[in-house]
Amino acid sequence: MPSPTSISLSASLLTAGYLAYRGLTPPNPPPSSRVNGPPDRVRLIAGPITTVTVHLKTAFIIYHALLALFYIDRGNHNAKELAETSDGVYLQAICPHLTSLAPHLFTWTVTTTFCLLSITVGALLRLSAFKFLGRNFTFQLAQPDTLVTGGLYRLVQHPSYTGLWLLAAGYLGMVMRWDGAMACAMDEAMHEQLSGWGRCIVVVIVTGLIHSTVMRVRDEEGMLRDKFGRDWEEWHPPEQLRSSDSASPSVPMISPLHPPPQAQLSSFPSLIPLAPSPRQSFNCTPNCTMGILKRAAKITAVGAGVTTAFFFAAVRHNTFVPMPTSDPLFQHPLYQKLNPNNNPTTHDLCVRRVPLKDIKPALLEKPGRLTEAFCAGVWSGFGYAYQRRYLSKKYEGPETSSHLWTRADLRAATYDVGTLITDHFEVVEKTPERIVVRCGDSPRKKDVRESDGLFEMSTEVKPQEGVAEFRLKSLFFQGKGKAESEPMPSHVVWLHQQYTKLWLETALGNIWR
Repeated sequence: MPSPTSISLSASLLTAGYLAYRGLTPPNPPPSSRVNGPPDRVRLIAGPITTVTVHLKTAFIIYHALLALFYIDRGNHNAKELAETSDGVYLQAICPHLTSLAPHLFTWTVTTTFCLLSITVGALLRLSAFKFLGRNFTFQLAQPDTLVTGGLYRLVQHPSYTGLWLLAAGYLGMVMRWDGAMACAMDEAMHEQLSGWGRCIVVVIVTGLIHSTVMRVRDEEGMLRDKFGRDWEEWHPPEQLRSSDSASPSVPMISPLHPPPQAQLSSFPSLIPLAPSPRQSFNCTPNCTMGILKRAAKITAVGAGVTTAFFFAAVRHNTFVPMPTSDPLFQHPLYQKLNPNNNPTTHDLCVRRVPLKDIKPALLEKPGRLTEAFCAGVWSGFGYAYQRRYLSKKYEGPETSSHLWTRADLRAATYDVGTLITDHFEVVEKTPERIVVRCGDSPRKKDVRESDGLFEMSTEVKPQEGVAEFRLKSLFFQGKGKAESEPMPSHVVWLHQQYTKLWLETALGNIWR
């Protein structure tokens, strides 16, 4: 039976999908006449292509919500266990290829939370733009009859464009992915063949989105300048390159992947060149340049601030506690061997307490399963994704073919002693409570290294307190030669700790109920 968390995620997906459908559906019919109007160079994109993509996205997010409702992580359940649960039966019936699904896309994680927030906010921005522009908002280019400069447009210059970009980010980040709902139609061989092409497709989509946006903005700016003259110039002074989503039936919205130019691209208003009117042209003055730089700086600052705030909010429950030199990791035989000169160390311990009721019951039935799942989450989760891709591009080859490289392999592994991870980590100890890996360089270098370290992932179930503790422990040192100071300066230590918090947070996606 679906759990409250799976029900809430499924309901959130359906709600976001409904809002997105409303925000991507034309609020008004296209203009019946093209007389005196400029040519619409993206008419095909804003018409039939939009209709098809909107329905496809709606179908995908509904299917995604259905999978999330019954989702059970196959990595933590064998085929017999899946067959014995009603949710497992339903899941196997609606998704023939479960092994290709990414667990963090079907449970409450940082990724799903951020993408749902992006879709919801984007849809609400577009619906607000529909409301303020009323009958003047159409998806096709048409002569405007009113210039709206108040309400939402007094606060945000391009709300509908911003909304469209947020919608695209949310869908591409969670729904329209090879390891999302569409993975159910792919066997493992097909999934491996397509792996890596997703980024190329995203680049093509984003390039097309930007190109169509620039074309539509140029057409609309010229049309509005011709139509409203002085009123338009006062609202949209050329020296400031201040674009408007003005109330024009032309405030069109392009397909889910191609935003409407007139729909106020507030996310980067001043980065799009505006086409001068046939009767008027202007050059970018020093004031214009300063306006561009100031706006770019403001957008960058706001984006960085929002991202930073979201990050620290997401990892706020992950805390660092003192790690004494009496810790068992300092007594590890490998540490004594690899640090013969007893050089200073950089060490830390990050802890997260999770209520037992929020953990998959199957992981608590047998000693060691929770630790294995946590370890698998560390390496297959979003927190390690970029480093894994970087190491894969640099070191994956015939000599490292026995290492774990793909997310599927990292998620399914049991991390026995000797397991090699992305040519950078080697499992050197495994107990039911902890898994220790050697890090700092390639495991092909067996002797004392210039840079070395031990990294421990451990769990401890505390039934009396009703919680389980998840810990990430790091111990870095210089192996060769004699060092007088710690291997990491203070600013690098701080960055490492933020990375550790991210690792811990995303790893928990593999153990949530």
